[in-house]
Amino acid sequence: MAIKDAVKGRIVWSKFINRKERIEDYVEGVKWLENNGFEIMCIVSDGLRGLRERLSRYPFQYCQFHQVKTVRHWLTSIPKLDASRELLDLTYFMVHTDRASFEGLFGEWECK
Repeated sequence: MAIKDAVKGRIVWSKFINRKERIEDYVEGVKWLENNGFEIMCIVSDGLRGLRERLSRYPFQYCQFHQVKTVRHWLTSIPKLDASRELLDLTYFMVHTDRASFEGLFGEWECK
């Protein structure tokens, strides 16, 4: 498991885990960062259940890779319905735009 400095693009904390990662592993990493003078601007995670609540003092985002993966799971890779194809395209576009633009496009898709 690794924690990356998104500004500098380097790994600042890591831990070898030979089992599934747990909330306590994330908390350990965050505490290490806090104790070593890092400013934590937000948490981006793969959606480990309960993690957002445990680290609620920080802004939290579900990783875009995993968001796309979840949508693809429910729609399949080659959806048959026009609405599903449009939603999948919008999901792929999400990683190339900002929040406000995506939310506007998503709102238009919902109305349509």
